[in-house]
Amino acid sequence: MNILKQIINYKKKKIISDKKNAILFANNNNKKSHFKSKIEYNLKNNKISIIAEIKKASPSKGILTKKFNPINIAKQYVEGGAICLSILTEDKFFLGKKNYIKQIKKKYKII
Repeated sequence: MNILKQIINYKKKKIISDKKNAILFANNNNKKSHFKSKIEYNLKNNKISIIAEIKKASPSKGILTKKFNPINIAKQYVEGGAICLSILTEDKFFLGKKNYIKQIKKKYKII
């Protein structure tokens, strides 16, 4: 079985488990519209919109950095001009944690 199929099968089981335990996060429509308006504003004003990704590992490359610190990475991205952070929280294949989002949101006001 290839890695993509492994990830899909694992995530299907994980989502069912998360739903049972009520762990899924609720969407905040206000933030979605803010995100969209920020992108539209940048497009109209000929500006770049950077969405930066924070992840510890990938299935194809393994661990990306031995000194993984999501707060420090977020700091570098925000200071570098990112308007949005994509924080991988998938635990098995990307070694993420849902807590990364909470930690970063405490320090940075970014969508």
